[in-house]
Amino acid sequence: MWLYSIHINLLAEELKRILSGRLINDVFVDCSSGKVYLSIGRPSDKIILQYDRRPNSCRLNLINSLQVPPKSQRNPLTVPFLKYKITNCEQIHFDRIIRFDLSNEFDERLHLYFILITSHSTMVAVAPESGKIKWSLSSGKTRSDRGFAIPKPPPLPAPNEISPDYIRTCAKDNPVLSVTDFLTKYVRGIDSKTASQFIQHLRIDQAIALPQLSGENVDEIVRFLHSIPELLHNRDIGIEHHDEKSPEIFVEMGRSILESNVRIFRSPSEAIEELGAYIERHASATDFKSNLKGLLAREILKLEKLDGELSQAREEYRHDELYRQYGDLLLINPKCGARGKTEVSVANVFDKDQPEITIPVDPQKSIPDNAASYYKKHQKAKRGLQLTVQRISEVTERLGKMRNSLERLNGTDKIEDFQAIKKECQLSGISTINQKRKSGRKGNEGQGR
Repeated sequence: MWLYSIHINLLAEELKRILSGRLINDVFVDCSSGKVYLSIGRPSDKIILQYDRRPNSCRLNLINSLQVPPKSQRNPLTVPFLKYKITNCEQIHFDRIIRFDLSNEFDERLHLYFILITSHSTMVAVAPESGKIKWSLSSGKTRSDRGFAIPKPPPLPAPNEISPDYIRTCAKDNPVLSVTDFLTKYVRGIDSKTASQFIQHLRIDQAIALPQLSGENVDEIVRFLHSIPELLHNRDIGIEHHDEKSPEIFVEMGRSILESNVRIFRSPSEAIEELGAYIERHASATDFKSNLKGLLAREILKLEKLDGELSQAREEYRHDELYRQYGDLLLINPKCGARGKTEVSVANVFDKDQPEITIPVDPQKSIPDNAASYYKKHQKAKRGLQLTVQRISEVTERLGKMRNSLERLNGTDKIEDFQAIKKECQLSGISTINQKRKSGRKGNEGQGR
């Protein structure tokens, strides 16, 4: 990745200076001439800026006005490479605008001179074999005959080549450069994961800007960077692998790589790869535990809510005997009332302490029909009570298992325990995150068919 260049940061700052407070409608660049085409403010406000590509110079100068053809008359390349739309000058950040992935399909010679066309309606492509660029101009004609090979940038200094003056120069050229970005973009062989571990070891805020570091911090960084090649130097000393241990093991192993003076690996790349694997496994195990913990907590809340609803339903179903008594009393007194009444009073033969009872009735039905309705309510409530009691028993048992699993999960950091608890969840009918994703994909595939 060659996004660490000071040149790019200077160019970004220069664009911000010129375009401060203006709305940008369109931005694209002619890579061969170094002209930056911009559409600013009203559609008629078209200008060209020229930037000087000499080393350490990024001055942008206004050349002349430009009439840019409408989008309908442009003929962009069909080879997709990068597509960005700039909507506001506050979003001009060249790490975004010109970011590209140096994967296997692109040549490493790509350099900062490869200022990409950033319009949402224009594209650019690279021929990796020749190192030449194709671009589409405002006239709508595709140009490839005047493409140019991109020079390879000078190599970054190795960790043991970093000096305090180099750090101060980088800080001066880029006042907002963070320590993390410095380590990953200005020092050879350090990726973001390794940089985070280094900063954690140095106990420095990774978000702090490089110019804000004290002289003591700078000297400490230099000493630490100089110790890395010695630490990772050639020696046939192996390191023990703990495949199924707690995630803390991986952190300790990574820390031992950083802190010990023992020469462990045969090359820096091997050491960084090994350390990255440990950090990744630790993060994976920690995420696994966190996801499983959240899954159990959500299931427990759901079961507790269901238990409360079932308990309330059970209390309502306990009126089943009262419904049967209402039906019996209405049949015993078939002439106790006429249609049109909402309640009737009858003699209560079931309770000596309450000789008379008032029974709600449907005014549209006769007394025998109301009695039949109460018998139906009695049967429904009786069945509902039986099912509810059975369901409450099942929910209580399952709730106990989930609480027990959560308690065990909180008390362990071993991967094998995580796997066992996950299996218990699956057997209990709880869908884990991966299962939900798979079922979602299957559902989408089914809909597609």
